[in-house]
Amino acid sequence: MEKINELINNNIVILGNDLNSFLTSYSLKTRFPKKEINHLIIKDCKSDILSDNVYLSKDWIKNFDFKHNFNFSEEMIVKNFYEINNTQYKNNLKYLKIDRKDFLQFIKNKCIEIGVNVDEGYIKDIFQIKNSTDSSYKDRFNDFAYTYIQFDNLKVTKNIHAGFYIDCLGEKSFFFDDDYFDKSSHTANIIPYSFKYKNYSKLLPNNMMISGYFDEKSDNKKSMCEALEEGILYKSNDGDKCYIRYYFNENYNTKQVSADIIRKKFNIKDVKVHKNVNSIREKNTYLNVFAMGNTIGNLENVVCNNELITQKLLIHFVELFKHRHISVFSKKQWSEFVNSTYEEYANLTSLHYALTTRSDTEYWQDIINQNYKIKFNKLKNFDLKPIMKYFNR
Repeated sequence: MEKINELINNNIVILGNDLNSFLTSYSLKTRFPKKEINHLIIKDCKSDILSDNVYLSKDWIKNFDFKHNFNFSEEMIVKNFYEINNTQYKNNLKYLKIDRKDFLQFIKNKCIEIGVNVDEGYIKDIFQIKNSTDSSYKDRFNDFAYTYIQFDNLKVTKNIHAGFYIDCLGEKSFFFDDDYFDKSSHTANIIPYSFKYKNYSKLLPNNMMISGYFDEKSDNKKSMCEALEEGILYKSNDGDKCYIRYYFNENYNTKQVSADIIRKKFNIKDVKVHKNVNSIREKNTYLNVFAMGNTIGNLENVVCNNELITQKLLIHFVELFKHRHISVFSKKQWSEFVNSTYEEYANLTSLHYALTTRSDTEYWQDIINQNYKIKFNKLKNFDLKPIMKYFNR
C-alpha cells in the first residue's frame, strides 16, 4: 500500500487547453523532473480561450530557467482614464514579439521535451471518495479523498489515478462547476460542487466582458487599454489580427447593446459575452484538487494580465508539492495567498477609477461619486510613480 500511495501521489494531472495550463505543466515538471506530470487537453472544454499578446514575467523565466529567443515589445499604453484625450502612460507590461498561437505551440513542445505527458480527448467519467474510513483509501490523500477520472483519447480509454489534479479549464471548469457535462450526450457522473464567484464590486465597476477580433495588419505588435464612454477597451495586435476585450457594467448598457456597440465600432460579426469578470471563486482548492489560471478568477487588463498573475502564483505553488501530502493548514495558507494576490491587483486597478476626473457620461459620473474601498497596504509591492504622475496627484 505504501508503494501504491507513493506512486499515485507522484502523479499530477493538469486539465487545460490554454497558456495558463501549459505554464503550470512546465513549472511543475521543471521543479520536479521525477514526478509524473500528465497534461490533458479537453476537446469539449466549454470555456472560451481568449487570444491576445503573450506576457512573461522575468521572475517566472528566471525561476524555471525558461530558455527562449523572443524579444520583448514595448509596454502597454493606458489612456483616457483621467480625462478624455488626456496624455497616456505606459504601464510597464512588456509582451513578447510572437503570435499567441505560435507561442502556445512552442511551450507545449517545451513541455513534451522535458517529459510532460500530453494527451487530447474527453473526460468520460469521474469517481471520487471522500471522508472514507476504508483502509484502502484513508492514507492516500489529505481529507481522506481519492479521485480518478476516465479519459478517452479516441484510441483507448484510460483510468487515470493521480495524487493531485489541477484544473486550468477556466470559467466552465471540470472540477469547480457542476454543469460541465452536457447531460444529453454524456453519461458521466457530474461534480457535485459548484463554487460560485465573489466579485470586487467595491473596487471595480465592470462585471462583464465582450471579446472578439477583426482583421488588421500592423507592422508592430502593440497593446492598449483605453477608457471609453461606458466601459474599458483592451486591444492587442499580433500582426494580422486585432483582438479586443471590452469591459462594461450591465447596469448602464445591457450585454446586447454593448455587443452591438462593439460589432459596429470594429465591424465584427461574431463576439462573445463573458460573465464573472473582476471576480474570484469563493474556493480555489478542495480534496486533492486545485484551481489555476482563469479557473481561479478574472481581472480586467489595465495593469496586469491573468497569465502574469498565474506566473506569480506558480513560483510559490510548485513548492506545495515537495512532500507526499499537502496538509489542511498548507492548503488554507495557499488559498489565502491566492486571494491576497488577486486582491493586490484589484486594488491597483481600482486606483484608475478612484483618481479619475472624467464626468462625460453617467458611467463616469457614478465612478467619481463612488467611495472605493482601496486597501493601500495592498499596494506596497507596486511602483505607483507612473500611475500617480499620470493622474497628476
